[in-house]
Amino acid sequence: MEQIIHFNTVPENISTNMSHLLVQLTVTLRNLADLSQSRPKFLATNAFMKLCSLLENYIYDKDICTNVSRILSKLSLYHDCCMALAECSGCYAIILSALNKHPDKQDLLVRMVFTLGNLTAKSDTARKQFHELEGSIKTVLCLLHTYCDLDKKSQSTMSSTKQKHEGRKQPTEVEDVLIKIVCLLANLSVHPKVGEDLAADQNCVLCLMQIIKYKQIDECEELVINTLAALSNLSYYQNESSVMSKMRKDISNLLLKYMLSNNMEGILEATRVYGNLSQYEDVQDFILEHNVYKFIVTLLDSGQQDVCFSACGVLINLATNRKKKMLLKKEGAVEKLVECLQDFGCSDWQLAGLVCKAFWNFVDSTKDVGLYLGFEETSKLLNLLSSFLDEQTALDCQWNVDIMDYQRECWEAEFKPVASLLLGKIQSHHSFLEPLPGPL
Repeated sequence: MEQIIHFNTVPENISTNMSHLLVQLTVTLRNLADLSQSRPKFLATNAFMKLCSLLENYIYDKDICTNVSRILSKLSLYHDCCMALAECSGCYAIILSALNKHPDKQDLLVRMVFTLGNLTAKSDTARKQFHELEGSIKTVLCLLHTYCDLDKKSQSTMSSTKQKHEGRKQPTEVEDVLIKIVCLLANLSVHPKVGEDLAADQNCVLCLMQIIKYKQIDECEELVINTLAALSNLSYYQNESSVMSKMRKDISNLLLKYMLSNNMEGILEATRVYGNLSQYEDVQDFILEHNVYKFIVTLLDSGQQDVCFSACGVLINLATNRKKKMLLKKEGAVEKLVECLQDFGCSDWQLAGLVCKAFWNFVDSTKDVGLYLGFEETSKLLNLLSSFLDEQTALDCQWNVDIMDYQRECWEAEFKPVASLLLGKIQSHHSFLEPLPGPL
């Protein structure tokens, strides 16, 4: 098979008969790609380079391109195969050419974009290399716009013919393409330069907003979650050119329905967007006016570290304002933050550090911390901080041995500095004498 592929990557050897043979060959390779024992063979024979060459030379043959896309999409799920493909010279340019050549062939398109999504999921180098290809982002955004329009039209058709099914779980073909495109955009936006460019692209932001406006999370969960994740990443980039920043009130309004949903993953992603956008005072006001802050405080009871982490991000921003932090206190935020620190402090020093930052904003301008936070909660907080700041106590926590060095670094960099400042602040602005009750 390797010899046939090599023979047919030479332009003068290309013929109709050989094309038919290659279709059969790539079908066989596609089936082999499903077998775990075959993956080492793909790696050992440098098959990824040959498949890229085959794709490049037969870019006009839809069947061969589709079969190659199926092989690559299957194998790119595995780290070693994904890395081998990423190392192939020109693989991004070849895949991009296939996307541009066959934008209407959905089965090919969805697999090629899926492969790109896997390549860019964990590699900043991959994000950079793809972004630097001329026309790469333009192609992806054109596909996003095209399939958003197709999806909207199909929704209108379904509504007019009453074909819509409540609680539909399986995405349509158009939705499946959108899922992969949005996932790719979310992955690409992790790279600062790419993220800034996408956040400043009106077409990109409006398409993502359209998805979360018209889609229901219980009908197309994966698409909505991916879109919220993309918006979360893009909302991180806040500069004068950011469309995300300019549209922040509209986006905040669109997120409301997801905060009211029963889908915790959707709530988490929506909270992350609020966490970034709540740096703006008008978004903070929106969060208060629409009682979003009550949901945020409740999330501290979720028992999930990532959810608590995102909730703390919003609370840190809200607690910079005296009126807003009084509302948070009334809602029970102080007690829940103490519980969060107590429950997760030893296992997640990044979260513990974030809790301390929230408390710092709570007590920043007060002269009597105990009176402000409550004497019982202040006492608990003092004990926790004193305990966690003791290096021996921190090191005695039941850390995962495999990531002990990482956890130590987090304790020293993420928790210790802010916790030390907070402890000093509380000790210098706290009376241990509780006030007597007033006369009866």
